[in-house]
Amino acid sequence: MHWTANRDAGLARLQEFVPSAGKRYTSQRNYDDGHVDGEARQNVSQLSPWLRYRNHLHPAIHRAQDALTAGPEKSWSLAEIAACAHVSPRHLTRLFQQHLGISVRDYLEQLRLAVAEQWLIQGRGVEHAAQAAGFSSPRQFHRARQRAIS
Repeated sequence: MHWTANRDAGLARLQEFVPSAGKRYTSQRNYDDGHVDGEARQNVSQLSPWLRYRNHLHPAIHRAQDALTAGPEKSWSLAEIAACAHVSPRHLTRLFQQHLGISVRDYLEQLRLAVAEQWLIQGRGVEHAAQAAGFSSPRQFHRARQRAIS
């Protein structure tokens, strides 16, 4: 089965729980074309980082994203991520900026924030959530959270 079929099946499953998910994904596709209004832009920002930046076809970026989502808590270096994607660190940086509009570091930070938020929702403490998500300290977690809000 082609990966777009898997994406569409996953989106259909997500729509069972969040009826507006299809609209949000459509908005993300149109986002790159510059045809997005304010509401659609807000809907895109509400998607989790696991879905928000998957709207591209570049296999090297997908390999990097797969590695990062499998272990966001790891202490990743750019060279390690690039090795998983089978490209140079500089090329990976360019690809992320060109296709996703975000740096590799910012993408990883968003994944870690999502993991930490899940731990907090489960009632775990801030320190445990920060460590489980891969932040070096609760302070680093709070700083990342502030950057994401602003």
